[in-house]
Amino acid sequence: MTLRWLKWPAIILSALVVLLLFLAVLAYANRTRILVSLMSNKPFVEWAGTFERHDDYESEIPGSHAKAACQNSHANWGETTRQTVSLDGLWEIEEGSLTETAPHAFTHSIAVPGLITEASPSFEEVGKRSKYRDAFWYRTQFTLSDTPSTQAYICLHKAVYGAKVWLNGVALGEHFGAYTLSEFDASEAIRYGSENELVVRLGADRSQLPEFLPLGDDDEIERWHPGLWDSVSLVMTGEVSIANIKIEPNIDTDQVTIKADVYNSGQTPKHVRLSQQIAPWLQSDAVVAADTIEVALDAGSHTTISMTLDIEAPQLWSPENPFLYLSSAALEYQNDNGEWRASDDRATRFGMRKVEWRSGKNKGFYLNNRLYYLRGTNIALHRFFGDAERGSLPWNENWVRRLLTGHPKDFHWNSFRFHNGRAPNFWYDIADETGFIIADEYNFWSVARGTESGKWSAAELEKEFRGWMRENWNHPSIGWWDAANENNNPLSTDIIRRVRELDSTRQWENGGYQAPVGPNDPIEEHPYKLNSGGTLNLNDRAYTLDDFSTMDGHPPQATWGLFATYADAPDHPFINNEYAFLWITQAGRPTPLAQSAFDTMTGGLELSPQEYREAYAYVTSELSAYWRAMRGYSGVQHFVYLSKCNDKDDLPENWQVQTTSATCDSFLDVEALELEPRWRAYARNVFAPQLIYLKEWRNAAYPRGETVAIPMVLLNDGYDPLTGIVRLYIVDGNGTVVQASSPASVSLEPLGKQEIEIALNIPDIDAFTVFAELSSPTEAFETVWSRRKVGHPHPGVALPDPPFSGR
Repeated sequence: MTLRWLKWPAIILSALVVLLLFLAVLAYANRTRILVSLMSNKPFVEWAGTFERHDDYESEIPGSHAKAACQNSHANWGETTRQTVSLDGLWEIEEGSLTETAPHAFTHSIAVPGLITEASPSFEEVGKRSKYRDAFWYRTQFTLSDTPSTQAYICLHKAVYGAKVWLNGVALGEHFGAYTLSEFDASEAIRYGSENELVVRLGADRSQLPEFLPLGDDDEIERWHPGLWDSVSLVMTGEVSIANIKIEPNIDTDQVTIKADVYNSGQTPKHVRLSQQIAPWLQSDAVVAADTIEVALDAGSHTTISMTLDIEAPQLWSPENPFLYLSSAALEYQNDNGEWRASDDRATRFGMRKVEWRSGKNKGFYLNNRLYYLRGTNIALHRFFGDAERGSLPWNENWVRRLLTGHPKDFHWNSFRFHNGRAPNFWYDIADETGFIIADEYNFWSVARGTESGKWSAAELEKEFRGWMRENWNHPSIGWWDAANENNNPLSTDIIRRVRELDSTRQWENGGYQAPVGPNDPIEEHPYKLNSGGTLNLNDRAYTLDDFSTMDGHPPQATWGLFATYADAPDHPFINNEYAFLWITQAGRPTPLAQSAFDTMTGGLELSPQEYREAYAYVTSELSAYWRAMRGYSGVQHFVYLSKCNDKDDLPENWQVQTTSATCDSFLDVEALELEPRWRAYARNVFAPQLIYLKEWRNAAYPRGETVAIPMVLLNDGYDPLTGIVRLYIVDGNGTVVQASSPASVSLEPLGKQEIEIALNIPDIDAFTVFAELSSPTEAFETVWSRRKVGHPHPGVALPDPPFSGR
């Protein structure tokens, strides 16, 4: 009897386990319906999108932010008084404890800048909490000449997670910002004429630091790899130094205002003289403006010296003409004998340009006082840090230069967003030189409560934003500051208000879901209409390609649930920088996140890798054309040019994250920068300044055996009037032209949009492709195409190339 009764608890427990498993399977099978139901529930949406102020909201930890010399010390554009020594190169590294004592032996090596994953021999379990270590310790040696400098500073341009620095055994300080420059006073510890030993201790993972520190918030990053991920340098100056330079060009008055933050490290007041001169970059002897100011500087104090210089007929910077000037500042102080002594100098590149967003009737992005349409992409560099093929590529200047100037220039891109996180400094230098407008976005993605940013300190985030701006504000390529991505957390609004006065030359974007802070600030939107109805970015129903025939394409398009775009500021300018919801891996398979969108387009058919690639290239390119053609957005930026793109079935065994990426770029070989060829071919057409777009996607719009007027949209993003020739072709599955229109001459007005129709007889065949061609009779622009597949079983059916131009 006792044994029989003992069986009942086990039976009940087993039944409960089975029931729970059944409910879990049922919930998973109906997850879309459940989530859609939740997103339809207004109280739930309001609760999930509410972030409550916490006890650490104003908590902070003292850090070593730059105050004397380190701004942009990764590069020397012509300084002679200031001595800058790059400490980049091969360092020693070891794992250990988060203590004050370095390991006895260093048995690994690593390139700086870079990430821990590149150590040799490699470490296990990096980027997460591990039993093997609490910290990583870096060590290097360097030798200086025997000529001393009054001031010396170690500059870590970016490091994660938490850096403490020792020079020759002397602790110099700590810094906790993941995305900002840190500066450590080494004036007393440095040795001239002999070897110096520099040691840097980093937290091995984010758990080593308080949760209120803003270390990044991105749900697609599975491992947050530590490392010295930007340059390390040593800066030596005299007793007074130039701590920071801010250059504010004014193209309306042909003037440049240069604000120099000057620091006196000495114990006595100084009479200082600051001389400024401006010349074209690489033509330092062709001075176009100069001035000198003398001021008194108290001991141990900072002062800002402002000069406004005239430049006669300046050359303006733009992506089409990225002309750079060089500002050379020389700082001297007067010694006790009345003699002037050189103490510091700074060489700073800048561009004469004006960037602004405007609201109202003529809303949009304006470059140099002219409406300027943005065409471009996204670079998700911090996701790429988790790519199995990343290696040292992000710190290879030749590779980065080819990345930014090869395909982007071929595709006519003039802009991109650094998605969820800043880049190493030299990336911005290259963008300045080659001509791109950047939305510089902080690593802050916070749709709903429970994310990392819900615990962040406003005081710490403010320090990060201030450091970010002060380090980067002279780059002409940075068009606006981007506080967050897809963000309902009001923390970003608070911080924008705190720091906005630092830079009056740029505006702020606030993540798309909250009200813009300034009267002309832009709003980003991610109208992912193909996300299969349901829960992300966000739709009220399942949309198909046919819907793009009837939608007006104007914001806001995401109007429902947690991912709803802020809709109460329609007079503000909008930018569309994510929109397709289609991603495939290098193996030609949809990512798990994109699978349902492909299933919606294909009716659930499983395609071959080549068919998936064709479907991606065709649909993503034509949607790019659609969002441009509707002229609802001031910019259209494809997502994504560079990101993590791993397929779990093809990963090397030693890669520590064996999962398929949620989103993917289109590189087949990222080191060689080999793009998927269909996408490469189509993107060149749909991002060209002159665009043709076939408006109809619906099969019924092409009745077989009848003559119909086929509607198209033509754009001219340029400032010159142009003449174009439009032709239509219908091509069968064998690549044979079965119908063609006569050429029609069109006028393309500057910055213009026009809609035209051309009559064409539709052949009586089930499946075909319509090609629309826009060409220039004088070769003033390159020929571009729009394509529309009609009657095919799915959008992955291969298309012939159009060799039939001009028939």
